[in-house]
Amino acid sequence: MPTYRFLALIVALEIFSLFTLIIRLNTDIMAILHFGAGLAIPLTCLFRTRSTNRPTYTLDAFWSSAFLLGLALFAVEYFKEIVQNHPLDFRIADMLPVIEIMNQRLLNMADPYAPISEIWSGIQPIYLPALWMAFLPAELVGMDLRWMSLVASFAATTLIAKTQSRFHFDIQLAILVLLVWCGMLLLDTRFFSMSQEAIVLFYYIFLAWALIQKNPVLIGIAVSLCLLSRYILAPWILLLAYLTWHKENRRFLVIGGITSISVVVILLSMGQAWGYIPLFIDLQQHYIESVMSDPSNYRPLIKDSIGMARFVPYEGLVNLHKTSLLLSVALPFIMIGLRRWLFTHLKWNHYVLIALKLSFVFYANLLVMPYIYLFVPSVFLSLMIYKVFIADQTVAAAR
Repeated sequence: MPTYRFLALIVALEIFSLFTLIIRLNTDIMAILHFGAGLAIPLTCLFRTRSTNRPTYTLDAFWSSAFLLGLALFAVEYFKEIVQNHPLDFRIADMLPVIEIMNQRLLNMADPYAPISEIWSGIQPIYLPALWMAFLPAELVGMDLRWMSLVASFAATTLIAKTQSRFHFDIQLAILVLLVWCGMLLLDTRFFSMSQEAIVLFYYIFLAWALIQKNPVLIGIAVSLCLLSRYILAPWILLLAYLTWHKENRRFLVIGGITSISVVVILLSMGQAWGYIPLFIDLQQHYIESVMSDPSNYRPLIKDSIGMARFVPYEGLVNLHKTSLLLSVALPFIMIGLRRWLFTHLKWNHYVLIALKLSFVFYANLLVMPYIYLFVPSVFLSLMIYKVFIADQTVAAAR
């Protein structure tokens, strides 16, 4: 079997194991399959050899555009039903109601991070600026915030199509994209109905796209957006800095670094978040304390979701969380060592993309609160990696 077909099969398995939970297949098996498929995708790309095999059926720019248009019409139709059937209610999920109030406060020149008395008798907003301010356009025009999630998800899909110089899908990638969207719109709608995760998804796909372009300004912007939405990326930056220093030049790293720092300063200032940096730093500790203090609330979540937490005794979740943090810190150093001695033949930007996928796989599958929607950005990264791999194979076949 050609490697690109094997990779497509693994990505399909990762998608299948995530969204089939809704039809109550054996969750233990699905959890193992999802973790295994997530690991197999970057490992397949690490150990692949160049091949003259390439996809036979490729949609050109016209048919790829037609596919995206059809996907957009399909998505809007079902998305309207999701919004209509699931009004925002903090008693069901408080994330978007909190973000809505934060944006309203920003527009009214009030402190977005002051406790919100209307929700749970005074909830403390904890969201990083790039995450909650992404919904500001919807608040400005009076739209339901969740339309921004649809726009972000579709923008991420479009970037996948435009990852290389040609705007196109091969037929296998088009099927994989359709499967993911069907999962989000038809099977488990919580990704759109109650979560803000589409913004995180877009930022990380934008980062992957910027890496493939090898544009230091775009990479700097993307890194800052990722850091100020969900900072699991932070240790991975060490690998990025190391390889850009050694494989590009110092100017590349300096431009990217200055851009990233500038965007971070702007976003923290616009979001009035400077005084809340200690709150952000303590989030991980508050996170695990919250889980351990309320087992009656979180046991059902763990039981009904994928992730390795389901195989760990409840009192062992603290150690699982520590393992996740340790892996996130250790992985960049492991990848630097492997790059020096084993994977010198890989393009540096492809290598850091593979490492980013590995970071996401460990992060999602070792969560102690494994909400299904938190796994979706990792699946989209798999689509991006597949597209990059196919383009590489096509170049090799053309030589």
